Amino acid sequence: MIEVELEELKSMEKCSPEKLLDILAKNQQRIEQNYNLYYDEQQDNVWKKYYYHEISKNKSVGEPLFQAFHQLITKTHEHKYPYSISKDQYLYTWVDLQPNGQLKTIYSGKERTPERLIKEDFAMIDRRIKEYLALIEIQDVLKDRLVEHLRYISSQHKFNTEHVVP
Repeated sequence: MIEVELEELKSMEKCSPEKLLDILAKNQQRIEQNYNLYYDEQQDNVWKKYYYHEISKNKSVGEPLFQAFHQLITKTHEHKYPYSISKDQYLYTWVDLQPNGQLKTIYSGKERTPERLIKEDFAMIDRRIKEYLALIEIQDVLKDRLVEHLRYISSQHKFNTEHVVP
């Protein structure tokens, strides 16, 4: 169990924060130069009409509507990236960006800089790896309380997971 968590963290650690910051800076510059790269309402309406055409014919509500959306997403999303890859390569550097190139938290509405969140996440990865490695050393002693300790580490070293698509 710990090994699986540790493996995912180590895969996250492999991504270079400098590379992400470079990608972020380029994307911020692209948005500043051409707002339509950020959001093109006209194009979005065309894509929505095409993507949801089967559902818009289907007049379901409730659970049948949910299932229709679930099937659509499952059928059309060919590349399912693990969170570690999507967070590092897409969310902070593009998807979560607001028109001003910054991030906005969904709970407080406050802006945060993506640069800071990227750096904080890499520091969090490092802390979690150290905690998990220490836990491996004493897992035989913990036995029944291992899951409790894993949850505690996760609660003490949280990633920013407020992904807001404007």
